[in-house]
Amino acid sequence: DQRILGHTMDPGLLVADVFLIAALWLGPLGVLHLLSGPLGFADRFPTYVNASNWGKLAIAYLLLPITIVQAISPNNMLALIALFLAFFASLAAAFFLTRTTLEKPSQFAFGIVVLEFLVTLVMFVLFSPTPTG
Repeated sequence: DQRILGHTMDPGLLVADVFLIAALWLGPLGVLHLLSGPLGFADRFPTYVNASNWGKLAIAYLLLPITIVQAISPNNMLALIALFLAFFASLAAAFFLTRTTLEKPSQFAFGIVVLEFLVTLVMFVLFSPTPTG
């Protein structure tokens, strides 16, 4: 075990976290890539991936200050409300981005956003590392 910022860190857990981050990023895109042909948006998929990645970066920047406040003050109700609102704003942004880049109707875009969210949840459950000891 190593100490990082005063906390004991298991190097194996760090590797597992990196794998989880990669799975959460690539898993939903892989599923959508497999479905892009049958669902008729294979020609727009590269545009979607590009826009989706930039959109997720913007959302990460939106969540960063809220997450820092929440980490410093875990019982801060205002930060928790802001995190809740930012989560729904990120879903709305994902819906708009999906509808726009895939040039599909709203119902189709909503289904894609829900599918991506569900695949992300499944990947998190399957690959989330658990500390040992």
